[in-house]
Amino acid sequence: MSQTVEQVTTPGLSSRRLAGPISVLDLFTIGIGPSSSHTVGPMRAAHRFIECLGEDLWRCRLVVVELYGSLALTGKGHRTDIALLLGLSGWLPESVDPEAISIIAGLIRSRSEILLGGRHAVGFDERQHLTFRTGEFLPGHSNGMKFAAHSDTGVLLRQTYYSVGGGAIVCEGDQPRNPAVRNVGCEPYPFTSAHELLAIGERTSLSIADIVAANELSHREETETNAFLDSVRDAMMRCIDRGCVNGGVLPGGLKVPRRAPGLLSKLKTTSKGAAHPFHVMEWVSLFALAVNEENAAGDGS
Repeated sequence: MSQTVEQVTTPGLSSRRLAGPISVLDLFTIGIGPSSSHTVGPMRAAHRFIECLGEDLWRCRLVVVELYGSLALTGKGHRTDIALLLGLSGWLPESVDPEAISIIAGLIRSRSEILLGGRHAVGFDERQHLTFRTGEFLPGHSNGMKFAAHSDTGVLLRQTYYSVGGGAIVCEGDQPRNPAVRNVGCEPYPFTSAHELLAIGERTSLSIADIVAANELSHREETETNAFLDSVRDAMMRCIDRGCVNGGVLPGGLKVPRRAPGLLSKLKTTSKGAAHPFHVMEWVSLFALAVNEENAAGDGS
């Protein structure tokens, strides 16, 4: 698994005018491959479930996870099982070291033990405690998960989560909320369409970047926004670098070989001193392929 960056579409927002300003923090998320809904979402759900245990974590002796719908049908191929192991262990997609993922999962499996939240060890045998309910669907969404934590005397906590797309999760029973609505009216240059954005630029002689930066400043300190953008850029570059050097065959039954390292070697040979725009696009295509293959690999290799 390698960290990648996705543009996020919040469910329900794409088909209507936005009810409030959208921040760059809403538009991008750092995740791990190969799927935002089948990998990132389950990882966040598992992490949140352990957090919800609170002090009951220390009484927990067993955690059971059941996958339903699409997660059960294609979860193995999308590394949903590994994502759950990571989330239960206290890792989030943006904080885990991609190089360590296979080591973390390997230790859990070899020891049949998991360190919940990174703090509390309990026995964990995937054959018994992680079930793929193929052919069964939960009513709330096609990507459903059930978690249960048990103590020596009974059930400590049960929760059902849905991975609704883009890495977003919903816990059954939560009150619906719109994460896009924030501080309506506080931005110096509010806009809800590209037409309005261009009109602001014409009126103020500001660039699009300047307009967005001024709006972001109304929500948080500039250093916080810049730190987030730096983390997004760093994740992008690390993923490109890994994809350009990691060879071998992508997981799955099709035995598809990675192509990015070979393409990199070819470009280094053929594009020396070349400044033609077509050569630039070849490098862009290489970087896109490298990220695509890292995302598809999803196994830390």
